[in-house]
Amino acid sequence: MQALFVLLGYLMGSFPTAFLAGRVFGKVDIRTVDNRIAGASNVFRNVGRGVGVMVAVVDISKGALAVVFADRMGAGAMIVALTGLAAIVGHSWPVWTGLHGGLGAAVGIGVAALA
Repeated sequence: MQALFVLLGYLMGSFPTAFLAGRVFGKVDIRTVDNRIAGASNVFRNVGRGVGVMVAVVDISKGALAVVFADRMGAGAMIVALTGLAAIVGHSWPVWTGLHGGLGAAVGIGVAALA
């Protein structure tokens, strides 16, 4: 059961928010412009401030929700922490975009805020 929490944390973190926002709002693959990092700051600079803020909020929420979910489902403190770490890893190396994601800062803020 504990492995399921960690897997779900990874999958929650790996939701490619910046990539999708770049495609939908900027008609660009955010991984190919500026610093080539699929994160909120790159979206902010290359797609727009509002979209960048939206990406940051969603990314922070991904980390927070992963931790809250594991905690509310009764996982122990170590599993909650590993679930948060898995969300950060998922954001940095998402399976959906060829393991090319963001730095994990925003997701880490969400994890740290509620862990």
